[in-house]
Amino acid sequence: MLPSLQGSPSVSSTGVPAQHTTLLKETVCLFQKNSTSPQGPQGNLEEAVKMSESGKDDAVRFSLELSAGEREASGNRMGQVRSYLQSLGIACNEETMPNIAVLGSGGGLRAMIALLGTLAEMQKQGLLDAVMYLCGVSGSTWCMSTLYNENNWAKNIEGLEKELCEKLSKDTCHIREEFRLLKQAAEDELFSLTDVWDTFFVYSVLKLHDPTKLSQHNDASTKGTNPYPIYAAVEYSKLSKEGKTSSGPWFEYTPHESGLSGLGAFVSTKALGSKFHGGTLREQKEEKHIGYLQGLWGSAPGNMKENIHFLLDLIKKKFQSLKKTRKHAHFAAAPHSPSDHCEGAGLLLELYKQGSAGENCEEVFRELKQVLKVKKTKNSYLKCSQVHEAWKFKTWEERKAEFTALIKDFKTDLQATHSSSGHCWGVVLFLELHMQDSAGKDCEGVFRELMETHREGIRNHHLMSCDLASFPYWKIVTEGFWEIAHFIWECEQEAAGFIWSVANLLWKMARCLCTWTWGTTPNFLYGSDKAHVTGLTNKLIYLIDAGLCNNSAYPLVLRQKRNVKLILSFDFSSGDPFETIRRASEYCQANRIPFPPVDPQVIKDQDKPSSCYIFSGTDTPTVMHFPLFNTENCPGANEIQQCRDKFATIRPCYAKEDIEELLTKAKKNVSNNLDKILKEIKQIMSSPTPK
Repeated sequence: MLPSLQGSPSVSSTGVPAQHTTLLKETVCLFQKNSTSPQGPQGNLEEAVKMSESGKDDAVRFSLELSAGEREASGNRMGQVRSYLQSLGIACNEETMPNIAVLGSGGGLRAMIALLGTLAEMQKQGLLDAVMYLCGVSGSTWCMSTLYNENNWAKNIEGLEKELCEKLSKDTCHIREEFRLLKQAAEDELFSLTDVWDTFFVYSVLKLHDPTKLSQHNDASTKGTNPYPIYAAVEYSKLSKEGKTSSGPWFEYTPHESGLSGLGAFVSTKALGSKFHGGTLREQKEEKHIGYLQGLWGSAPGNMKENIHFLLDLIKKKFQSLKKTRKHAHFAAAPHSPSDHCEGAGLLLELYKQGSAGENCEEVFRELKQVLKVKKTKNSYLKCSQVHEAWKFKTWEERKAEFTALIKDFKTDLQATHSSSGHCWGVVLFLELHMQDSAGKDCEGVFRELMETHREGIRNHHLMSCDLASFPYWKIVTEGFWEIAHFIWECEQEAAGFIWSVANLLWKMARCLCTWTWGTTPNFLYGSDKAHVTGLTNKLIYLIDAGLCNNSAYPLVLRQKRNVKLILSFDFSSGDPFETIRRASEYCQANRIPFPPVDPQVIKDQDKPSSCYIFSGTDTPTVMHFPLFNTENCPGANEIQQCRDKFATIRPCYAKEDIEELLTKAKKNVSNNLDKILKEIKQIMSSPTPK
């Protein structure tokens, strides 16, 4: 359970939590204090303001104002929105005209398809032209990022819908391409579980690994033909420290800028991922592609324990699929064969497997002793001979104790030959950890040794200092890893040189699992005084699925400068269809942000929700909330629950007829409530407020 903030901070005249307005003032003061400019205090202040507003690729921007790119885009979009409103007989002034935002919640493939159907129906009914912002979490971002590859997607959405429906219904798996992409990603120093999730899951779901960049969506976002897109994530360390009601963790991506919206700290999206120091760019890195971002934005199918089990099972399945492709030249040979030490580690795995299954281990002992003798690993060779001689006279429990002692001797010999690195060493440590745990012995020492191994490869330094208690699911990882390591050894036996080319990849994945490392990104605040003010002082930040905070990104559209007065919230979540608006209410209450009251009695029926709920108040935005499955589009007995089960979040593929059914249900939530939506649009436009 993540900690939550206590108390309710005050709000400033800017409409954001007062502590973050204070933070911006402090950063300017710190800039003044530490600047070496000869222009004096006034010159320093001007320089700070210039840097904050520049929006250049080589500088961090500190401001609550919108980026220049977004201001241009919203200005262009305003003309389209005004034309639509005039067609409804609504006269409005651009200076006072409030904005409308569509929120698409998370929900995996279900959310992607449902948002597609929602937007298609909104376009059909003419409603999409009224929308200024389109903001998504998790699965909804998959839909958005796919659509914005087309400059005029809003006008062409009917054709795009058919194309995507056809593509998503294909149950295809390109395992060799998946491993090629993942091995390529593993060469990056910031490799994390986001890369694994992107390649092994999201790619399989979307049937496409999009190589384009978010900044390349500029035309589709700026010309005014489409709503302006906002993609949501959260920064994990701030979420852990500050809780779900804090604005600090929220991280937004747009084609122009990305950053911590609650803190008012942004960089050009092109520069996100590059290395900054002291607020300026020091080392340019290539912008992450959309495929990776889709993995980052949509990386939370469940809680941590569920994720670990799911990821381990997924990795096993992928390696099994890879094994079936060994006949192909692409994987037929590795650049080098495994060393004798690696072969020894594999034979230890084989010995444990056969011994635990009660099988005859004579051949394994013979091969293991031969390997150990060739390498002149005296201690482990002698111990292996002793264990072999007494093996048939021992019970399994006694054999395990002897086997554990053999592992320790093998480790000692590896260290003596300076071979205590690489995936072979990791395999031995994981196996020892498994043996110690199964025997009920203290595992602290082995676990720390495992964490110290490849310290430079483990980027999540705040976990590096933790003990076993700080990582409650390490047993799951240990069990799963040695099983996968043994599977690799089986592959090696069947096709020499086949698998060691990906063994190091497996070890990198294991390290990331142990430290639960996701979304590793260079901290653009690093080395600046602003970093100390924000609390983000490390070289890295960790960006994850915003659904872990709230499955709908209300905080991003509620930025005061976006002037959103009507929110159309399409909730595609599994389970409680009101959790997102409940969390939004708690967030706004904690931060003193205007939000309509949410009566618990109105949202109490989670099992039989209506298709539309309207929440309004005095001097607050109006929220229209649309649960995906409801009594209108699921009228049958128990149909709502049946649909929730049928369209489970973690499912990677739906049949074509299921996709069409889901699209139809999502569209009904728009068409069935068209009059209500038009009424609320006219209502908010009749009482505009100055921006």
